[in-house]
Amino acid sequence: MEEENAAALICAALIFSELDLDDGFDEFDQGKKGYLSLQDLVQSCDELNLGLQEASVQALHAEMITKTKSGRIDLSAWKACLKNPPGLSQVLRSRGVQTTEEQEVEAAASLLRQALEHNELSIVEGFEQLCGDERDGNEAMMTKTDYLEAIKAFELNISDEI
Repeated sequence: MEEENAAALICAALIFSELDLDDGFDEFDQGKKGYLSLQDLVQSCDELNLGLQEASVQALHAEMITKTKSGRIDLSAWKACLKNPPGLSQVLRSRGVQTTEEQEVEAAASLLRQALEHNELSIVEGFEQLCGDERDGNEAMMTKTDYLEAIKAFELNISDEI
């Protein structure tokens, strides 16, 4: 599991440090050579206290090498591995950071909750106002089932008795 998370941990460290992938590459390039060596990766991960075993860093290095023709980890190989590594959202959440998508969902859920409460609408009445009443002959933007599932997924804690 740690090997799978090496890229996610490095990417999360860059996010915490407010570095984009270009700047992160420059920071990891210890000798300012324009490419990353295994030693660059190991040393940078140690300096960031990521808690990665050297074997995990070696596995990530080997993966990055496969993304380049030169046999050296250049900026494009770095970006290919770190653009959206598997497990990044979980790593960020485990450290109390919400992803942009999660922030957007939370904001949308809050807005929907406030709109229903302000207009004193039940969940069903809110659906009818938002998506149209299927009985009026117009095609709804979403099904009532999808709407109710979204309410549950957003954990809005809205009762039908609003």
